[in-house]
Amino acid sequence: MNVEISRIILIITLIFSIGEAEDVSDQIRTLTQGELSTRRAAIKALGESGDTTAVEPLLSILDDENCYIRGDAAWALGEIGDTRAVEPLIEQQREHHWVVRGICAEALGKIADPKATEPLIQTLQSRNSWFSERFTTWNGQRWNAAWALGEIEDTSAVDPLIQALDYPSTRIRENAARALGKIGDERASEPFEKVAGRDRNRDVRRAAEEALDML
Repeated sequence: MNVEISRIILIITLIFSIGEAEDVSDQIRTLTQGELSTRRAAIKALGESGDTTAVEPLLSILDDENCYIRGDAAWALGEIGDTRAVEPLIEQQREHHWVVRGICAEALGKIADPKATEPLIQTLQSRNSWFSERFTTWNGQRWNAAWALGEIEDTSAVDPLIQALDYPSTRIRENAARALGKIGDERASEPFEKVAGRDRNRDVRRAAEEALDML
């Protein structure tokens, strides 16, 4: 009886595996054709599937003319987490649309390959006008870079993240504090104490306090 049940379970598993493979193939074919909404739905499904056979097709549309497709492809590559995407996502940090750059930075954090550390530091340290840094969403790629550096946990990012604790953007300061807490380097101890005691934003102060407890 046990043998028969095992055989049935195996057959059912194979049937579902074949069905899933066909779904992935259909979604891959849809990446470059059809309506925008259909293409975006296919990219989302591929990212959620985690199927590494989708990596190369997704990489091929990172330079698509539509910024939504480029951003969705970067997100999906981050969800899949395959290191083949690291270099192309690093290259996309130079792309002209800041929203896509931000998504690429987040995707690099999800993959968490140390090769991305230096490019993410460069993104974190990129500067714009004081007004843009403090009051606009232009900083999306920079606060995502701070978060991503925490996911990678490379100690070479500690000093740049400490410097970011003084940046005008509240979100960057908060993400830098949380990233430093994840890395867990004692060099952040004194800066955390200063931020926890005097930063003008409550969320940043709380992040520094929590990160200090993690050291």
